[in-house]
Amino acid sequence: MGWGKKRVAESPLPLEEASRHAETTYGHLAPAEKEIIIITLHGAVNLPPNKNGSKPLAFVIAKTTSQEEKREESTAVTSTTWEPTKSPTWETTVKLEIQTEDVGREEVILKVLDNRTRDLLASYRIPIKYLRPFHPYHFELVMAHKSGLAKLYASITRESSFMPRYIGCTHTALEVFLHGVNEPLTNPFGPIIVVARVIPNYKEFKETMLSKEPLSMGLPMRTVNFPSPSVLAFDVPRTNDQGYPQVSKPGGPARQPEWNTSFLYQARNGCTQFNDDLALLLEFYPMTPMPKKESWNLIKPLGISVLPLNNRVYRKMMSGTPTALHVKKLPILRTKLKTISGGTPTVNLSFQVISSERPDNFMTPSNCTDVPVLNPALLDAELGTIRESWSKDLASSEPEAEPEQGPEPRSEPELELVTELESGPEPKPGLVDEGLSVPSLEEVRPLELPQETLEDFSPRWPHQKVIHKIQSRSQPFKVWPSEETNEYSHLPYEKVHLYSSLYYLESSDTQDHLYEMEEKPKQSDSSSTTWREVDNYQKAMTRMANDILSLRRQVTSLETENNSLRQQVSTQERMGHASPEDEEMIANMKQRLSHSTMEMKRLKDRVQQLQNELIRKNDREKDLLLIQQSHQQQQQNLKRCQDKLQKMKGLEQTVKSQEKVIQTMEKILEDKVKQPSRERSDSMSSPLVRPLGKHTEESFGPYDFQKAAKIGSVIAPSRI
Repeated sequence: MGWGKKRVAESPLPLEEASRHAETTYGHLAPAEKEIIIITLHGAVNLPPNKNGSKPLAFVIAKTTSQEEKREESTAVTSTTWEPTKSPTWETTVKLEIQTEDVGREEVILKVLDNRTRDLLASYRIPIKYLRPFHPYHFELVMAHKSGLAKLYASITRESSFMPRYIGCTHTALEVFLHGVNEPLTNPFGPIIVVARVIPNYKEFKETMLSKEPLSMGLPMRTVNFPSPSVLAFDVPRTNDQGYPQVSKPGGPARQPEWNTSFLYQARNGCTQFNDDLALLLEFYPMTPMPKKESWNLIKPLGISVLPLNNRVYRKMMSGTPTALHVKKLPILRTKLKTISGGTPTVNLSFQVISSERPDNFMTPSNCTDVPVLNPALLDAELGTIRESWSKDLASSEPEAEPEQGPEPRSEPELELVTELESGPEPKPGLVDEGLSVPSLEEVRPLELPQETLEDFSPRWPHQKVIHKIQSRSQPFKVWPSEETNEYSHLPYEKVHLYSSLYYLESSDTQDHLYEMEEKPKQSDSSSTTWREVDNYQKAMTRMANDILSLRRQVTSLETENNSLRQQVSTQERMGHASPEDEEMIANMKQRLSHSTMEMKRLKDRVQQLQNELIRKNDREKDLLLIQQSHQQQQQNLKRCQDKLQKMKGLEQTVKSQEKVIQTMEKILEDKVKQPSRERSDSMSSPLVRPLGKHTEESFGPYDFQKAAKIGSVIAPSRI
């Protein structure tokens, strides 16, 4: 579409008001029975020139179909650029509000106009029903004109009045609120745009994307061709290895950018399923102008930040009130940016999980200060390694057996971060969690056997739990063979007494105390005490033997289960290795699937065209029905008029016949008047002599009587 097609009345925003117009309103829900369309207009490439061949001073107007039909002026308008150009850059966010019941027929209309002539340069119509609620779309809208293809770049999100709840998801969404950079920068790059995404499998993403030098990620742009966009261009896959990125507004000032932007991620995409592979990735890009001819995208980031979203972070977040965490000084890695102190720049962010379909507690810069703080051990350049505290070599609880005595492990170990460079500052008092820090996403150190695994093998009896507790602190779990059991019968009294006290006779009063107390050999000189201890030791050995047998049975059952699982794995592996015939068949099936997919795409486009044609024909049919009804009414009116005309013709004939009769009678009367007066006098002279009948017959005659009878017969029906 070129210039000179249509003029509009809207004016662009002044340049000094553009930043205030783009300020973020916190919250992600539309009012009741309404929906909001949020449009971030990045820029355009290769716009058509003006009629006189000059470069346009372009701006964009966003409207709905109803506003266009009613000719209402829209407030969703961008500013112009500083100078005329065919590739303007705006980075402005506008909003449109519609009724929920009108979603099926409403469209978003984006018009690119020249500020000086108000001529329409390009126009794009996007059906709102094609947009999935709360999904961020990044479009490359293409419209052909005489000198090439005009491309408009925009990010669009449709927000409804409630968040959908999906089956199997406890929460409805994950909200991330990005604040800003903590310290001023020595080498600012101007306004910085942040792309935030939740990666479902960070390890694989790191190997495929983050291993590139230089980094090159960007936005997944969807190319939509106009004026007939395909519905397939708006399709959203259920899963995506690179996540579904969202874009912030440009952060300023350049020396210490602040964004105060909220990102919302739906549970449909697995963003609320916290696990060891889930991570939040922040990418920092400089705001660059649009190219002249080529396509636009965010390609080379200034740096990245990674926040793991694992189970430990989730448990810590859910244990607080509110169920949110604030992260201080998350480092920006793989960057050339430096702070004025010479260190790596860091950012602050907060995040929370949302469980309600209509929440009212969205994050703002003010309420983020009330949430617990997750203080990370800062990194300078590289991501560290996640290490659980139980993965350390646990020190023995007996000082005689080990030269060094380590700290006793906690009942619920917390995460700690092992860095490859310097460790971060110590947590500050207050709401800062001293045990939990933000780890990176390297592989977890292999565990010998964690505490949870030991608890699965814990004995059933109370006195057996004591020895199990000592074993779990000093060394990995070990099943004693029968040879080692027999060695205890030759131990001296001092070494045997430790185990005899563990398996001491149970009494209702002192049983719990004996199980938890520290075991120290007691020296006794009396022989009675010795024999009593020996008796207790024998009973303890009996119980220990029974425990060993039960543990052996458990080990046997576990080995059997392990063998069966190994067999299943080997069977699956054998099934996984396909023969050449199977590979050829799979290749043929893939080729057929590809052809079928292309054919299905073609058929879908054809179906869409037929549907549009059917709609047009239905509209024409309605018009024809209206015309037919009007024609029938006209036919009825015409018939009534024809009937009236026939009656008028009959009346005319009757009047003419009456006129003829009257003329005939007048003529007869005139003839009678013209008779000689003599005859009349004769006839009048002797009226008494002649009979009456004779006078009548002589006066008129038989012919005159016949005429009078005819005249009377004609006049009578005319009077009726």
